[in-house]
Formats: sequence, C-alpha cells, structure tokens
Amino acid sequence: MIDYFGFNGGWDDPATPQIEGDTGAPIFTGGISNLAAYQTIFPAGTPEHYAPSIPDSLYHVAGTGPIGFTTAESTGVTLDISYDISDRLTLRSITGWRDMDTLEQRESDESMYAESFFDGGTNNFSDFWSQEFQLNGVSESDRLNWVAGLYYSVEEPGLRLLSNKDYRWAGGFQWGALEHLTNAQEETDSTGIFAQVDWQFSENFTLTLGTRWTEDDKSYAAYNLGVFDAELDRRLFEIHAIDPNGPDNNSNYRDIDRRGGRNVLYVNPDGDTYGGCTATNPCFLDANENIVPSAAAATLSGTDTFESVTPRVALEWQPTDIVMLYAAASKGFKSGGTNDQPDDIDTPFQPEEVWNYEIGTRIESASGRLRANVTYFQMDYEDKQLTVTADTRCARRCTINVGSAEISGVELELQALLTDSLQFKLGAGTLDANWDEILNLTSGVEFDSNFSRAPDLGYNLGLSNTWDLNSGAIIRASIDYAYKDEQNSSGQDSTTLRIPEYDLLTLRVGYTPPDGTWNASLYCTNCADEEYITGGAAWAGGTSNTVFPYKPDNHPAYVFTGIASLNPRGNAPPAITLVNVGVPRQVGVEFRYRF
Repeated sequence: MIDYFGFNGGWDDPATPQIEGDTGAPIFTGGISNLAAYQTIFPAGTPEHYAPSIPDSLYHVAGTGPIGFTTAESTGVTLDISYDISDRLTLRSITGWRDMDTLEQRESDESMYAESFFDGGTNNFSDFWSQEFQLNGVSESDRLNWVAGLYYSVEEPGLRLLSNKDYRWAGGFQWGALEHLTNAQEETDSTGIFAQVDWQFSENFTLTLGTRWTEDDKSYAAYNLGVFDAELDRRLFEIHAIDPNGPDNNSNYRDIDRRGGRNVLYVNPDGDTYGGCTATNPCFLDANENIVPSAAAATLSGTDTFESVTPRVALEWQPTDIVMLYAAASKGFKSGGTNDQPDDIDTPFQPEEVWNYEIGTRIESASGRLRANVTYFQMDYEDKQLTVTADTRCARRCTINVGSAEISGVELELQALLTDSLQFKLGAGTLDANWDEILNLTSGVEFDSNFSRAPDLGYNLGLSNTWDLNSGAIIRASIDYAYKDEQNSSGQDSTTLRIPEYDLLTLRVGYTPPDGTWNASLYCTNCADEEYITGGAAWAGGTSNTVFPYKPDNHPAYVFTGIASLNPRGNAPPAITLVNVGVPRQVGVEFRYRF
C-alpha cells in the first residue's frame, strides 16, 4: 500500500484547529477520509497513530508491522467416461467436483498497531458440482459430425467477513467500537441443452451450426454480525477519558470527530446494548442495525432466474492443403444477479450479452517447418457488467450494467523450425476497446474511460534449442521475452490506476538422461529484475507528487465534466493506492521424476 493521504497529512479544515493537511475534502467519503477519521481517534503520541512513509521502490516495505497474506486450498475431481454404442455413435459422461477455500488477511498499513485502512480478514469459499452427457455421432459418408447433450451444475459460493476495520463509515463507529461482519451465501443452479453439427458439404467447405439454451436459477442470502471490540473501547477510554463512568458505559459519551457531518464518530454511545456482542457470541443485526434474536431474522434473501439462447455459426474454406480460412459468429451470455452485501442486496443487475465475430486463417508450409495463425475479432457487448464504487444506488461496491461496448483486435501466432533443433515462436495481439453507449451516467464511467486490463499491444518472442547427445541424453535451452503495453486496472475512473508497460525475460536450461526418468532444470524468471505492477486500485486521489506514475492529478476522475458522481468537488486530494507488485527476479532449480 502507498498511503498518499497520510503522507500529505490528511484533510485540512482551515476553520478547525489541530487538523492540518490538504485543503480539499475527500471526494467520495462525504467529508471525512478513513485515515483522517482514524487519526482523530488516535492522535500523535499514541502507539496506534499512523505515520506512513512513501517507499522509494515497489520492493521496499515502508512499514514495520505484519504483512498481509493469502492462503488458498483447492480440490477437484473429474470423471470422464466414454462408451461406444457403435463405430459411429459414442455416449460420453463428464462429472466434475471442485471445492475452494481462500483466507485473506489484509494488513494494508503494514503497522504493528494501526488499523487505518482496509485491515481485516475475509474467508471466501465455493463448492461446485457439474454433470454433462454428450451423444457424439458421425454420418456414413464421414461428412457430418454432430454432438448433442445436457448439462447441469450447482455452484455455492460464500463469503465470511472475519474482521473489518473501516473508520469512514457510520457503520464502523457511530455505534461504538462495533465491527460489522458480513456473511453471504449464493447458489446457482445452471441447466443447459446444446447441439452442434459440422457439415462438410464439399471437398473444401465445412459449415458449423450450433445452439445452446441456458437457464440459471440464482438464490442468495446475507446478514450482518455485530462484534463489539471491548479492548478497543477500553483503549479509547484511556486516550480520551470520554466517560467518567468507565469503558462500556454510555452515560456521558461525546463526539470525538472534530469535523461533524454525516460521518460523525462516537466512542461507545450505546455500550450497554452492544457490549454483549462479543467475538464468541456475536449479535445478529438487521438492515437498520437493530439486534435481532437469530440469523433468520437478520437475513435478507431472494431468488431470480435468467435464461438465454446462444447460437454459433462458422464457415471454413480450405483452398489448398496448407491454407485454411474461416469466419465465425457466436453469442455469449453472462447471467445477472444481485449484490451480496446486505447494504446493496436489493441492487440487482441484468444479464450481459455479447456477439463475437471472427475471421482468420491457418497456414502451414509444405515442409511443416512454418505455421502461422492470424485472427481478427470483434465483440459487441450489451448491458456490460462492471463492479463500481461511485454509483448512486450503491452503499458500497456493487455490480451494475453500464451500457454497450465494442472490443476488437488482431491476434498472431507464429512457429518456425529454423534448423532441425532450433525453434522460434512469436505471439502478438492488439486491443481496441470503446464504450458505444452509457446507460448509467452515475457509474463513474464516461465514453473515453479506459477498459480494465485492455493493453493496446502485447507480444512475446521465444527461442529454444535441443541438443541430442551421443549418450542418448537431451539438453534443452530456451529464452523467452514478453512485453505488455500500459493498461488500466479498473473500468471505473474513480478507482482505476495506470499499470505502466513492462517486459519480462525468462531463461531455462534442462537436462534429461537417456532413460528419460528424470529431468533437472536451472531457470531464471524476470531475469532483468524489472520493477512492475500487475494491478491495483487508487481511491480518491492522484499520485503525481510521488515517484510512482500510477494516476495523474488531471485524470478524468478529477476533472469536472458535468457528471457530478465522477467528482462532485472537482479536486484531487492525495489518497491511498493499493498495488499488486510483480514478482522480482527469481533464480531456481527444478527437478522432476517420472514414476
């Protein structure tokens, strides 16, 4: 995390003494930033006070406390059974099961004591099961291949918020030292019926026709738990001596937020009620933050059903034995749903649909030493879904339908055997992404907004050589270079940041003995030790005042254009940026043994 807001002193209200920093109020937080709220509670001189510093390198940890981590476990099983009914008819069954569990502990401020921004723990889990039956057939003339089938799956993703420290929101401290911990569970039952026919109606032409019907039945449920942090309440009493009757007593509390406004901060104004909500015995909270007796009374739930028919048509022409040309059109479908936070569970979003068009060629030289694939594609989206933070309908982050868009590009793949042992490969792609229509002007997206992870250009080059030794052993060596153009981390102006262009170099040399039972390799990744990021988000401010060029102060999110939700105040106070740091240079040895 790079904390520009704290580095620059937070928000400065010129009319209020003891509050120093920038003179512009934060854009999206209603007059108080998370860090400013935190520093008000824990002033300078307390161990918990957050005094961040801007690092001079992505690989330099500025903090002195614990570093966040993520652990993930995934188990999957697939059973694929085929039965030949005849020499031209085959029945196939594909059964799959997958279980995933992820624990993320965010420690964004890297401070031993501070819990200033996005600190917390989250458990995401999912259970998935699917069954597919296919019937595959070939005609007597071998000119007609077809497949028809049924598909059914059940997916049950869930979320448990284990801890949540956010000092901006009324839900964080307006009711005292109370954490709001969301529990959410969804279930999607998906049914599909599909069929496809490949018809070679002449020696050179093949026509493909296919269609699929999909129905997604979705159900969801979410509720909040309340956990009162008695230790935090005691510590606040020590610092502020707010209530002469001691911690967890609301007889004489006062407002400790000097700014006022809607994000007013209190220390335990209702301790007699919330003091009973402990980590071992949490309270169930309804939508109005009232304590209710059970999870059932706190739960918000609902169901919805989405269905679509998605056809596909393609035509292949093979004028010679070494050249094939094709054109294809297909429709894609992503079902709608509702958002999984209790604050936004009544904010639904509609299905997203896309038509994908392709034309291309596949070429192979007569000797087989050269292969080339060239493809042009265009995707036309309707009701494109995007997760945003600035929409007026959302209390927090939520998914909405922004509008229609077009993404097009060219892809090139090339493989060449330069000698009997030396191989060259090339891959390249271009992207051009634009919004055609924006139906929701409050989403923080404009016509010139960049798309998420859509670099204009990316390419990779590689050389590999094989030496066959007289003993029968094999030595293989390879060098690969990859380049990715600059791109944006998000499709929403308010949170996106610029991911600068970067290139990576990889080297590998390996040895395999004559019997082929084992292999040993020496490798290097990011050999030039490129310093780069792969993603991230910037909240409410630019980064022009630092060595990191991720978001300029004249970014569209900070220039008023008539759409108030993009930037109601028309300013760009420094804020907080979270980045995903690319892996630095790694050198290692890999050993594989074949049993």
